[in-house]
Amino acid sequence: GEGDEALNAFQNAVALLPEDPYIRRQLGLAYLRRGMFDEAQPELEAVLSNEPTYVDAYRDMAALFRAQNMLAVAIGWLEQAIGIVPDYDPLYVDLVELHLLTDRPDEAMELLGTVLDRWPETTWAHYRLGHLQHQLKAYELAEVSFKRSLELNPNLKHAQAFLGNVLYEQEKFDEAIVAYREAINRDPKDHRSINNLAWVYAVLGDQDQLDEGIRLSRRSLRLDPESATYLDTLAELYFRKSQFTKAVEIIRYAISLGPEDPGLREHLANQLRKFMAADQGKV
Repeated sequence: GEGDEALNAFQNAVALLPEDPYIRRQLGLAYLRRGMFDEAQPELEAVLSNEPTYVDAYRDMAALFRAQNMLAVAIGWLEQAIGIVPDYDPLYVDLVELHLLTDRPDEAMELLGTVLDRWPETTWAHYRLGHLQHQLKAYELAEVSFKRSLELNPNLKHAQAFLGNVLYEQEKFDEAIVAYREAINRDPKDHRSINNLAWVYAVLGDQDQLDEGIRLSRRSLRLDPESATYLDTLAELYFRKSQFTKAVEIIRYAISLGPEDPGLREHLANQLRKFMAADQGKV
């Protein structure tokens, strides 16, 4: 925690051994951590001048330009590194993330395909591919990717939850229930999966499942009390149980929280109209 002293020590070390790429890199990283970008860049460039295959220094250069929101330049450094050291897995992880940050899903998809062609059992690539396919609404493909990532690593965090999501999108409700239950078993505080399971029960509409859904919904709200999305789930469950006044009360509270997402605000307004119409005997 003594940043000034550490920086001074790295500067002295570089003065003693200016050709040592490890020490130059540490000084560059010290500058980078302190937001001293103009000072960091020449140190990292010196590293690569002395040791052109020092692959982590390329990642550092990418991080330097990413910190300055110069994402295209950051991508260029990672692509250069892959050309020099094509078998270093972390480079691909970083580059996929940058492609997605710059809204280049096609490039990300192509790169993930390259990774999986070379290393078919790369868990992170299957998992990241599943997310991208979900984003592109290729739900069947996403299901395959998430299942494959779980085959490779059964304890992969959140993979069961995301598998549940793509199963739900395909209306494979029984399978989605199994996936969400497994996600909750693995992480009892996974309030998103708890809410999602409650929503599936609302969609199915079975009376016993509606009661279980209400229990789950209230559990998710204990973990995140001011989630308008979770309140929407609870309101829908009461609507399905024909407790319309209760549904109206809950959805009004959700609206009062003022969620930022315009799509969610519109959905909540539509829900309120639906619940009020039912409460007034119009449905």
